[in-house]
Amino acid sequence: MLSRRLLRVKVLQAIYAYYQSTDITAEAAIKNLHTSIQKTFQLYLQLLQLFIELTRKEEQYRADKPQKMLSTNEATDLQSLKSIPFINYLSSNKLFEELKKEHQISWKNDNETLEKIFFNVRSKEEYKEFIQKPKVTESAGTGFGTWLFREMIAKSDVIRNKIEEQNIYWADSLDLVLNIMYKKIKDFNPAKPDTLVSKSFYKDEEDDKLFLEKLFKEVLNHHDDYEMMIEEKAKNWEIERIAMIDTILLKMALTEIMHFPTIPPKVSMNEYIDISKDYSTPKSRIFINGLLDKLMHDLKSEGKVVKTGRGLIE
Repeated sequence: MLSRRLLRVKVLQAIYAYYQSTDITAEAAIKNLHTSIQKTFQLYLQLLQLFIELTRKEEQYRADKPQKMLSTNEATDLQSLKSIPFINYLSSNKLFEELKKEHQISWKNDNETLEKIFFNVRSKEEYKEFIQKPKVTESAGTGFGTWLFREMIAKSDVIRNKIEEQNIYWADSLDLVLNIMYKKIKDFNPAKPDTLVSKSFYKDEEDDKLFLEKLFKEVLNHHDDYEMMIEEKAKNWEIERIAMIDTILLKMALTEIMHFPTIPPKVSMNEYIDISKDYSTPKSRIFINGLLDKLMHDLKSEGKVVKTGRGLIE
């Protein structure tokens, strides 16, 4: 499920943590990197399970509600959160059940949190309108499911606070996981439901792990060389004054350009320029773009950009 861009983000975070630390080895940092991805996957499962918990809260609320408080047809004709296609899929998915047991996913000790979230949901006009629909079409269910996630889950301070106090890895990965979930929920297709749940966060576990480790190690192995290259081209900047995130992104881009022969240079450059928009300063994109252009010109003229494969040689 993790795209190459998200793998790059995880390496960025790992390198940043390594540079900030004074007592961690590269081997330990790589181990932490793999642990971080495993914990990120667990957070993804935990947030998926939250939707199942909300359906249970809805069922409990309706069962406990006095009959005199129900509208004429409310007792039998109301739609439920299970009408949402992806929640209906999750509620009966065997792989999801197996993964929850394997990773010990549970909200059983967070009843107060669940009560607050469901109260917020059922107080919204969007929810009241949805449950009154005589029939929920696939598009309407998906649309409401997207709203439910975006407005009630992703923007919830209650959930954010709970996640941040539970696990340090979860706190660091929350925004990344929310972005992944939003796209998967918005694009959920009942005809191809397996894109929502898989056994791992990797697309190709062996290949992705090799990519992560090589990218991390090569940035560290060529740290001094990259520092000199960046300083030479950033003549109007003192290297100490350049944002650390920017220097890491530049080093990662240089690593891919020089040491990953099957990745086109433009892909690497564009990826790190885009990542800088979310993880660095407002001016970082322009700075990184300009510096990479200069560096690429020199590397090509020196014959240090060696790419293999069709369409990779410019």
